[in-house]
Amino acid sequence: MLLITGHTEKVDCWLSTKSEGVKKVSCWDWFDFKQIKENVSLKDIYLSAKKTLSRNKDNASLEQYTPTIKETLTILDKQYDSSAQKYAKIDINSFNGIINKPVLTSSLGRLLIHYESEWYGKVDSEGKLLKWEALNSEMTENVSNVLDYLTEGDEAKLDAYINTLETSKQQSEKKGFEELKRKIDRFPKDYKSNPKQKLNAEQIEIYKKVQKLEDKVMAWDKTKEKIKKMLWWDDVAKGLAKLNQPKNTPPATLSDNGKAWFIHPVAMKMFALKNSELTIVIDPGHGYEKGSSGATAKIYTYKISKNKTATANIETLPQEVIDDTTLIISDTEDPEKNERGLVFDVSIKLKKLLELKGYKVILTRTERRIKGIDGPETRQARIDLANKNNADYFISIHADGALNYSASGSHVIYPNISDSEIVALSKELAVDIFSYYNVVPVESSSPKKDVRNLQVLRTSNKTKRKVLVELGFITSPKDAKALFSNIDLIAQQLYEGLLKNIKKFY
Repeated sequence: MLLITGHTEKVDCWLSTKSEGVKKVSCWDWFDFKQIKENVSLKDIYLSAKKTLSRNKDNASLEQYTPTIKETLTILDKQYDSSAQKYAKIDINSFNGIINKPVLTSSLGRLLIHYESEWYGKVDSEGKLLKWEALNSEMTENVSNVLDYLTEGDEAKLDAYINTLETSKQQSEKKGFEELKRKIDRFPKDYKSNPKQKLNAEQIEIYKKVQKLEDKVMAWDKTKEKIKKMLWWDDVAKGLAKLNQPKNTPPATLSDNGKAWFIHPVAMKMFALKNSELTIVIDPGHGYEKGSSGATAKIYTYKISKNKTATANIETLPQEVIDDTTLIISDTEDPEKNERGLVFDVSIKLKKLLELKGYKVILTRTERRIKGIDGPETRQARIDLANKNNADYFISIHADGALNYSASGSHVIYPNISDSEIVALSKELAVDIFSYYNVVPVESSSPKKDVRNLQVLRTSNKTKRKVLVELGFITSPKDAKALFSNIDLIAQQLYEGLLKNIKKFY
């Protein structure tokens, strides 16, 4: 509301009608958020994070770290029992350790950090960004020193690198590099013009090692150039300052020193914590080397004139042949286009879409082709995976196949079991998941009750909402063309349909 003060000013504020028991706070307060002001340099933060990698019981104090690193470690340490003498580091394992601990991920997400944006920086007269140049010693100085010794014989550079090592390793490392240098000195003078012909096998391996060092130095230089091109802070700040701002309102601008409050990326997950309590298992059908490998698309031989034929896979098959399959004379299986790969690609993309929404998603296979036999035991293993993770949804994704080209269309199958609740919930899911699907026309009989006694839909699968999706017939030229050309769209449409069902119940 607007409050008129004794100074005849209009003030935007909250006003309580009763004062007793009312806590007056600003509407801009960030409740339960930890606010950290980081005033050290970018290099100091990097070194502080690097220092955590050596944490142990004798070096566990948090006081040695910069504020942001200290607060992050305080949260990460809580994943361990206090008696275990285990200490978090700024590494992937420590962060992975709290993925399934909502209280800790929420705490990490509630860090508000005030620091200088990476999109802000001052370029000096030599065109260099000083705060990033300060990281040279960490990123490439050792590599550059070794490279200068090996290519130019600069012994001072070698000594500089050797002095960064533990004393116990210095002598052996130095001898190793000196021997390597002697071998390089025996390379033919003109070897760079054609290394493969002018160097022997051992020399080629040494040459490759030197190239890797050069690539590493160049990669960091390219990264700094990329950063320079992406600096937008000053331009936006100046542009906002020139805008006509309404009177009596705070100016819409950015600070001229590049500093602002940043919310930790994990906070984006924090707002989806309810979603993360939902587990969705996606089962890309088949996938095994042996057994039922699923349907396979074809390579077609077709007529192009009375006495001429041509051959094409589904990607290059002319539309006129797709429309008139009587032109096809014969076919063979296409080893590159099959159900196993198609449904895997769709499943991977569907998983990513759901994870962006905050859901916990598990794939029953994580490779396009896996060792083993597709049979009752491996199917039961996929069911066991869903049961073990208390899956709320089980989506088995497949594609159909037939001996003729005319079989076409998509459909969804739901369980045919005695549990009426599971049948009803799954049937509704079967309807919803194809709500938006039109890559291949949906058969009028869809959804279908399972009459084939499919193992993944039986009572042994404890999931209450479970369906098997048949995306279309990859043995049909028309369906196959649509399927293999629209992987992203298939995933998006299944995602929208699944989301429709989820929103009904969660």
